[in-house]
Amino acid sequence: MDKLKDLILLVLEKQRLSHGEVQAFGTPRRLLVCVENLCAKQAEKVVEL
Repeated sequence: MDKLKDLILLVLEKQRLSHGEVQAFGTPRRLLVCVENLCAKQAEKVVEL
C-alpha cells in the first residue's frame, strides 16, 4: 500500500495537482486511494522561450 500511495503522489505532483492527505487501502481483490481536497484544475505553468 505504501508503494501505491507513493506512485499516486508522484502522479499528482507531475500533473501539478494540489491536494490534501493521500491514503491507500487494499484487500486481496480491491485497491482504494483516497485523496482529500483534490484541486479541479492544474496549477498554471509559465514557460518563457
